Amino acid sequence: MKYAKIINDEVTDTFVPQQGFTIEESFTPEVVAMYVIVPDEVEAGWKRHQDGTFSAPIPATIPVAEV
Repeated sequence: MKYAKIINDEVTDTFVPQQGFTIEESFTPEVVAMYVIVPDEVEAGWKRHQDGTFSAPIPATIPVAEV
C-alpha cells in the first residue's frame, strides 16, 4: 500500500512501508495522520483533484534555439 502527504492538493512526499510493516509501525501517530492512501502510480508533484483522482504534472517544454 502506498501513502502520500498532500499539501494544497499537491503530493509532496510518498511512502511505502517496508514489507511486513504498516505505516503505523513506521511512524508516530502525528506523522501517520499527515498521510493518505494513494494509487501506486502517484508520485511527488502529482495533483489531487476534487473527485479524489490524481494526475501527473505536465512536463515543461523547453524551446529549442535554431542555429
